[in-house]
Amino acid sequence: MKFVFSLQAVLDHRRTIEEKLQREYGEALSRLEAVSRRRRQVEHDILRCTDEIRHRSQVGLPFAEREIYERWIDACREQIEALMKEEERHAALVETCRQRLLKAVQDLTIMEKLCERERAAFRLEEARAELKFFDAIAVRDYVITRRQAKDAALAERIA
Repeated sequence: MKFVFSLQAVLDHRRTIEEKLQREYGEALSRLEAVSRRRRQVEHDILRCTDEIRHRSQVGLPFAEREIYERWIDACREQIEALMKEEERHAALVETCRQRLLKAVQDLTIMEKLCERERAAFRLEEARAELKFFDAIAVRDYVITRRQAKDAALAERIA
């Protein structure tokens, strides 16, 4: 007889939920990393521009051009602030997804343990039934052997 878990539909549903939440968590991590990468790139651009200003100031940078660089740097700093806020929102979303995934994994683990317990009980019951079957065969063989011995003893007395 084949083992059939009584809550298989629930187990399958929990696996589906866990897989879905894993994908969501991965996507949230990807978005967070993309925003972080963009912020680091803007920071790098500011450093590069600052070095450019420093280098060109030694040679003689016109005031108007320096003003353009500084305005661009200010705009980049504002962009960094916006990216940092977005990064915080994404980090909060990642944490929420992580918590939901953790709960789903715990729920799935509970169902899998329950399945294993039910499977172990099934195996035990199957072993008991098999043992009972073999005991019945042994008793039948013993009865047949005893009957044949009695018949042989009776035939010997008669003869």
